[in-house]
Amino acid sequence: MDLEYFKQEKARAKDLYRKYKKVYSPYFQEDIILNSKGLYHLQYSNGRLRDTKEQLFKFRCIELGIQVIRKSSTIQEYREVEIFTEDNSFQKACFWGMVAIIGSNSFKMRVVLRRVGSGEIHFWSVMPYSRIKNGRQKLYEEGLENG
Repeated sequence: MDLEYFKQEKARAKDLYRKYKKVYSPYFQEDIILNSKGLYHLQYSNGRLRDTKEQLFKFRCIELGIQVIRKSSTIQEYREVEIFTEDNSFQKACFWGMVAIIGSNSFKMRVVLRRVGSGEIHFWSVMPYSRIKNGRQKLYEEGLENG
């Protein structure tokens, strides 16, 4: 992979987070926050650095994810878990999954939103709803909090 291209796409992802600090969700009828926690999660999963190809893919899907948030009026997935937080306590974390067919290629995307405790709902992740194999989408299941 071209390291310079990766750096450019990472910088573009950061710029998108600065540009779209909040995105209105018709489902929640409130703004969804794009913050450093979500951007960090696009680069790391369970404290481990994601493969550069996976990071690049997620960076390039941010704009589609924003469109999904703006378009979705339903939730397809929901999960509550207890997580260990930065302040060394356990708190309830809620994860919502929104799925929409988006973009000029009618790509099925999944966006994951998260709220920890009573905090704001923020953009957590974006990914295809299914894996691509031989040019076709294949459905799969994966935990919302890890996506």
